Amino acid sequence: MARLLTWQGRPPGGESHADLAWRTVSALSAISDDGHKDVLLVCHGGVIRTLLGLLDGLPGEAIGRNRIPNAEPLVRDLSPGAWGRIFAGLEAGALPRCPR
Repeated sequence: MARLLTWQGRPPGGESHADLAWRTVSALSAISDDGHKDVLLVCHGGVIRTLLGLLDGLPGEAIGRNRIPNAEPLVRDLSPGAWGRIFAGLEAGALPRCPR
């Protein structure tokens, strides 16, 4: 269980928060940076926890401990290109601190 709380730790057969970040941010950067203004994301807690952690500037090891509420809309206003900047940081091997 402790592996689920770390940035790089993977549960058996699963993805780490770093893996989730890479997969989802690459898709979001392609969608939102392609001129789409609003994006609705519906997903499971691990993805939500990871993306909100990145957007809110949490350290990687704190992302797994971030509590998210059930059945509550979570809204973040992002500046144009925010997902692309986060993805560029991930590609560079850095846990980005992204200004929204």
